[in-house]
Amino acid sequence: MVEPRLLGGKLNWVPVLKNELKSLHKGTVKRWFIRRGYGFIDVNGEDRDIFVHFSDVKGRPSLRIDERVEFDIIETYQGSRAVNVQPISE
Repeated sequence: MVEPRLLGGKLNWVPVLKNELKSLHKGTVKRWFIRRGYGFIDVNGEDRDIFVHFSDVKGRPSLRIDERVEFDIIETYQGSRAVNVQPISE
């Protein structure tokens, strides 16, 4: 399966491995690069960071460092990626 993504101002088709959606994880935004439109989420209970692109954030165009979020994880040929990212109001 492939999905369209806007990368570098151009529309690209990014392959996504089938049946690899792992749902509803929680974590904390570890790094966010405003000008580049991406960052990394520290996943609760796991020793890894997950890539997140601004197009996968629901409700607004960016995240803040140390913000708590819920998200799904997909496995792409480039590695793990957070999708359906939503801030958690606490």
